[in-house]
Amino acid sequence: MTDPYNPDPNSSYPPPMAEGRVSGMAITAMVLGLIGAVGCFPVGIVGLVLGILALSKINSRPQEFGGKGFAITGIVGGILSLTIMPIALLIAILLPSLGKARELANRAQCAANITGTLKACVVYAQDQGDSFPMTSYNKPGYNVYFGTADSGSNSFGGAMNGIQTSPNAQGNPASCLWILCVQGSTSTKSLQCKSDPYADAAASPLQNSSNMYYVAPTSQGHLSYSIASPWMATPGGMSGAEAAGGATTLSGVWRNHTNATIPMMSDMAPVNGTGGRSFTMANSSRPKALNSNNHSVGEGQEVGFGDCHVEWSRTPAVGPNGDFIFTINPTAGGTWSGMQATGSMPITPSDPLLDVQMIPARNLDDHSVR
Repeated sequence: MTDPYNPDPNSSYPPPMAEGRVSGMAITAMVLGLIGAVGCFPVGIVGLVLGILALSKINSRPQEFGGKGFAITGIVGGILSLTIMPIALLIAILLPSLGKARELANRAQCAANITGTLKACVVYAQDQGDSFPMTSYNKPGYNVYFGTADSGSNSFGGAMNGIQTSPNAQGNPASCLWILCVQGSTSTKSLQCKSDPYADAAASPLQNSSNMYYVAPTSQGHLSYSIASPWMATPGGMSGAEAAGGATTLSGVWRNHTNATIPMMSDMAPVNGTGGRSFTMANSSRPKALNSNNHSVGEGQEVGFGDCHVEWSRTPAVGPNGDFIFTINPTAGGTWSGMQATGSMPITPSDPLLDVQMIPARNLDDHSVR
């Protein structure tokens, strides 16, 4: 047998090249290049450099070293990491901005929902003695009802009558807004805020499968807003049989008074609970603990006023004289507390225009609307 290193001098063929051992640097370059190609950019750069060095070494000393394919793989992986890196960095830079832009867009939609609802209230009031839409009230405290009960009618007139007579609609602030939906002046989707983390994906239906009208949204996730309490007790308050008989009147705030300083509607009010935010631990110097949950967990709320304009506010103290709109306490200083709960009597401020209270409210612990 002919020795490859001592070929037959009579042969006309060139001697075969000897196969060198695989370069460890080439293998390392390949591994680092592949890691870099999937996102570890510094490692990819090292793989690129080692790949170039390994390939140069292999080309200059082919009889001693092999693994050219490994070196080339490392180079390609390193180049890919350099290509991906600026794209990834750009995405990392833009993501917070995209999130902020989305929230701003949601806020704008939220403000449009409130504006549209208040304008629908104004149109409604023009035919109702300046009264905004409200249901009757025969209980000692407001209630918030969500469920499948309906008015028992598939006609518009029957539905409107059913909303006024159904026990599930009486004293229900959600039903007050529902009146606007039934008459077609606003949509059920406009009752939901896109930023509300507890809102359902779909809007509430107006009717059930038998075309019977509901008297309120069908779930808590179908309502993201609160309104200024439409009811107040008659002068002297309510007690005993008087309370049971429903001695209430239309609140002076829930009217078409076009007052630009009176809050009429807002993102869902929060109600006292632990959940990381407690009213007993909050005051005017810590407004996030008092804000609605709708936007970025307490960044602020959209508030609509009597003239239908809407403002973004980072604190709920936006009523007249700094009134805190989420409690029955008109004082802006110190510790705010006193959220009116389901079953309590209507508020009886000496001047309802100076003590606005938004209802219903979402509990900070279990996120139920009450």
